[in-house]
Amino acid sequence: MNADESIQTTDELRTQIDRLIDGGVHGIFPFGTNGEGYILNEKEKCEVLEAAIDQVKGRVPVYAGSGCIFNTGYYQNEQGGRKARS
Repeated sequence: MNADESIQTTDELRTQIDRLIDGGVHGIFPFGTNGEGYILNEKEKCEVLEAAIDQVKGRVPVYAGSGCIFNTGYYQNEQGGRKARS
């Protein structure tokens, strides 16, 4: 995240994804069990997921976490993930 709490979906995220893949990971897991994923809104999560899918370019699977601190958020995240995938 940036100092103003906006998300950083450009260079740094893409650099980290490439570094992880080059290091031998078998998949990328945005919004896994750690990090800021649970506090991002639906639009921000879609931006991160779309950037991750774009940067991975099919080299490894992308598994998007859909956990949230409230039930309606889970369903919104699930639908956002489906949109990003298509």
